[in-house]
Amino acid sequence: MTATSFACAPAWRRLMAMLYDTLLVVALVLIATFVVVLARGLEPVPPANPWMQGYLFAVVSLFFLWFWTHGGQTLGMRAWRLKLLTNDGQLIGYPAAVKRLLASLLSWAVLALGFAWMFIDRDRRAWHDIIAGTRVVLVAKS
Repeated sequence: MTATSFACAPAWRRLMAMLYDTLLVVALVLIATFVVVLARGLEPVPPANPWMQGYLFAVVSLFFLWFWTHGGQTLGMRAWRLKLLTNDGQLIGYPAAVKRLLASLLSWAVLALGFAWMFIDRDRRAWHDIIAGTRVVLVAKS
């Protein structure tokens, strides 16, 4: 079954899933920071520390990469019945997931215009979906 045979996910659902995932990512970042602070003997880490920023970027990246490549749904996407597929209806692999992740940084970097593109695109794709050859579809109620 191809992705085009699935209903394109409404932009409002995608935004709600993003909000849900943002809350989870904030909690994950707090936990990851707490682990580092504990390892340093309860000594705080300066926010501008490049190692800490890289570590947190890696933690957040792995969150998305793992969920996208293992079932095509983050927890927020699962709650809002959304699924990430390739344009030919398959689950995405790591290369496409990394491409999508990096392209999503571009979507944010230009004042989130890449995400706003969902409201213009016929298939409700954001820039990172177009670049990575993916689409977010609505999953039928089970």
